[in-house]
Amino acid sequence: QTSLRWDFLQLDRIPAASPTMTLVRRAFPGWRGTQFICDPCPAYVFTPEHDGSEILSKKSIRRHENGMKRAGAVAVRHLSRGEEIEPYLEAFFAQHIARRAQTEDPSHFLDLRYQRFYRLLTQRFTRHHWLLLTAVTLDNEPVAFHFGFLYGQKLLWYKPAFSTTHAHLSPGEVLLASLFRYCREQGLRELDFTIGDEAFKSRFANVLRHNYCVEVFHSQ
Repeated sequence: QTSLRWDFLQLDRIPAASPTMTLVRRAFPGWRGTQFICDPCPAYVFTPEHDGSEILSKKSIRRHENGMKRAGAVAVRHLSRGEEIEPYLEAFFAQHIARRAQTEDPSHFLDLRYQRFYRLLTQRFTRHHWLLLTAVTLDNEPVAFHFGFLYGQKLLWYKPAFSTTHAHLSPGEVLLASLFRYCREQGLRELDFTIGDEAFKSRFANVLRHNYCVEVFHSQ
């Protein structure tokens, strides 16, 4: 494809370990350009020395888990089949909408097209065992959710939600603890927090990677 007429090529969010840049150099010999960091990508990588124990033993985790247990009967469900996930989606959407209503960034689930998309995603991805919905309940009432993906021995952090009514119990930290336990029990090698520099990610990650933005200019 080196005969293509082009002046400028922009590639966003290229993982540092991606072979994309090598491929670009092969496809466009003589190119010149720049690359710069555009996203922090925190993750927790499980190893024999780092099995999540230091996370689960954090004082805040123990305090919030014990506090929720004192408030009632706590249960955690990790659901991967569409027929299991579907009954929880309405509550998941409602929690996300209510939580984002307290911010300057409204939930995209206010748009019913997004809700339909997630329902279709649930139907399609569960066929391949790529989807995991984690639900934390208190006295059978959902207080936190995580809609994420399983791929390549990784759990990919994607869309969390929690009940604003139960915010004083820190259901988000209880949810995170349950995800760490799931990763350990399933022998996963990584909990990937994907992109973003939210404070909680730095607290629970042990690796920081980066994505790059690449701008390539034709040399002639």
